[in-house]
Amino acid sequence: MSDTELKLPAPTPPPEPFKSFGQVEVTLKDRTYSAYIPQPPANAALDELETILKNNRLTIEKAQAELKTAYLAAFTAPKDKPFALNLAAPTQNAMVAHLTINLIIPIINMRNGGHAYYTPDETLHVKARLEKMRTLAEKQVLGDLQIKLDNLPPPEPPSKQLGKATLIVIAIILVLLIFLH
Repeated sequence: MSDTELKLPAPTPPPEPFKSFGQVEVTLKDRTYSAYIPQPPANAALDELETILKNNRLTIEKAQAELKTAYLAAFTAPKDKPFALNLAAPTQNAMVAHLTINLIIPIINMRNGGHAYYTPDETLHVKARLEKMRTLAEKQVLGDLQIKLDNLPPPEPPSKQLGKATLIVIAIILVLLIFLH
């Protein structure tokens, strides 16, 4: 052929096998969390679906508490020791629970005529919800630590500290003189 040959772009690779229906990926702070949310069984009873909804809401509350604990451990860790902030497990659990809630509520409402409801946070996109949970946990811990710092007694003035140190040194010298004679 000639120099003007038509070059076609390379064919796109087929989609990855796990990026199909029910597969969700969320990237937060350079880390990608992935979850597969299966459809609930078609023959699940209404009370089973409501139990699933309740359990997933409890899972989100537990994940929020775990995030707060992780941030507290990070902020109170000694500065001379390396510390890795581990938010993966609570973030993953919250992600799966949030997606499951968004799947279950419409099914409950179809079967029961609008009995289930969304909380304001459940209406958020999953990424926005996870970011909000992390930010809230961090702010709670920083607020708690600030309250503890505010409630500490003020440090003694240096002159009082110097006076106490001088008395201790004199007492030690006197004790040594008594025992050495």
